[in-house]
Amino acid sequence: MLSPPRMPTQFWAKPDNLLSQNYLTLATRELLWNHTIKEFMLPWQASGYNYALTQIKQPPILNNTKLLKKFDYERGVDDWSPLVFLKEDKDKLSWLEEGNKSKGSLVIMKGKEAGNNKWLTIPGGIRWESTSFKIKPGFGYKVTGWVKNSEYVERKYRSGFLRLDFYKNEVPLSITSRPIISFVSSRPFGESIWHKVEVQGFAPQGANFIKVGFQTDDSTVTVYLDEVELYETKEEIKEEKIERYQIPDEDFFRPSDSSFT
Repeated sequence: MLSPPRMPTQFWAKPDNLLSQNYLTLATRELLWNHTIKEFMLPWQASGYNYALTQIKQPPILNNTKLLKKFDYERGVDDWSPLVFLKEDKDKLSWLEEGNKSKGSLVIMKGKEAGNNKWLTIPGGIRWESTSFKIKPGFGYKVTGWVKNSEYVERKYRSGFLRLDFYKNEVPLSITSRPIISFVSSRPFGESIWHKVEVQGFAPQGANFIKVGFQTDDSTVTVYLDEVELYETKEEIKEEKIERYQIPDEDFFRPSDSSFT
């Protein structure tokens, strides 16, 4: 509320669609989707704590795959689109031709380099997004890419990551679009070198399209992305039958913490 008036006036209603885009939300929903054995979730009106019993297993290695698409960004953004919630963040998304792993890369710039010192990036409010691809429910999908931070990053400040979003239908470009489920990669930290990151997931029933995203949730360092590859398994994957729990927005983003801290 200490921001200039144009900021808080955008949030008269609780922005569930925007809150659903940040890394912690995406990772929590992926955890509950993939690993829930039993959940004990209270509706938001009830006082108390929520619990979920999960069993985290090593994800299967998707070896029997075929390459669907490769993005090298040598001549530009390769049909990827910049998405922002605040128009002030638009200049943070760019394409850089030199000084990268190959001849070009996507870039999410920190505020100072974008000439935008007055604004901190809203978590979930800025990302690059690929075009959509037709997929098959029940098949496995994997994305690999190379991510580099512009300077040394401590573990607690890591931010840049890849995301894999599954959709029922093709959707228009929007920073607040809501997929059936999203899967996220690790977030590189440490020395300013190229780190290979990977994210994979199985297309749920009803999923017909997939998009790949590149995102950061803060503006402390510039982050680069290069050599992205999207793979599909050659055969349908017979998964274990587990409960697919999706926590509702109203219970996840509670309007009140019921006096609990």
